[in-house]
Amino acid sequence: MSYEDGSYSIGGIATDTFWFRPTPFKHVVFGCGHDNNGTFNGNISGIIGLGWGRLWIINQLNSVTRGKFSYCLIPQINEGSNHTSKIHFGDNVNVSGPNVVSTPLLKKTHDNFYYVILDSVLVGNNSLSYKQSFSKDDGVFEGNIIVDSGTTFTFLTQEFYSDFISSLTKGIGGKIVKDPQGILDVCYRDFHLDRVLTVTFRFRGGDVELSPVNMFLEVEEMVSCLSIVSDEYPIFGNLLQRNMLVGFDLVNKKISFKPIDCAMQ
Repeated sequence: MSYEDGSYSIGGIATDTFWFRPTPFKHVVFGCGHDNNGTFNGNISGIIGLGWGRLWIINQLNSVTRGKFSYCLIPQINEGSNHTSKIHFGDNVNVSGPNVVSTPLLKKTHDNFYYVILDSVLVGNNSLSYKQSFSKDDGVFEGNIIVDSGTTFTFLTQEFYSDFISSLTKGIGGKIVKDPQGILDVCYRDFHLDRVLTVTFRFRGGDVELSPVNMFLEVEEMVSCLSIVSDEYPIFGNLLQRNMLVGFDLVNKKISFKPIDCAMQ
């Protein structure tokens, strides 16, 4: 099994009975990796598949999950804390309240990703129209960005990314420095989050305002870098989803977002 970031796992495929407290699920297909390389390290115990695919856990446990799951990713905190991110499955998944926004969930043929429609991005008072789209064998596919809990950074297509960075850095001011690790594009020294303009992703059906603390990552002492970069495949990654309850409803084909303190869940 290989992944877009170059990571891979080589091993065996098996079936067994999985127990969730008193409830057994027979004949669940799973992989046991013996050669795992890429972004895997000693702190990672495995990968759970949350995609559309037939073998992903959502479909294998569909009698209970009924196509619904949600997760709440905690922000980066000090080691030794007992706070953990939470994931829920099934009918008890409930993303509701006055601050919830939902956007249609789209499926591309023979693809396991969750696609949505991003109409524009608001940087301060400047609205940037987002017209990029994925191609499809039989024409243009309406979904233009993937929502993914397994991708760290957020990726935007190069043309749009240039306009976005221009608006964002103009509002922030100051001198851009190099990322000491050579990965991220926009970094600042002695950076204060109150310099960041309000950034809102305007998905079809609702606006998601981004938290500045999620947008900028401290890569070393006194150096912070923007966690949004350019790539051929646009992805709304997990750093921007921190402290947000994200709910998936595969039956009604929608994704919901709610700002929340995930450490308190």
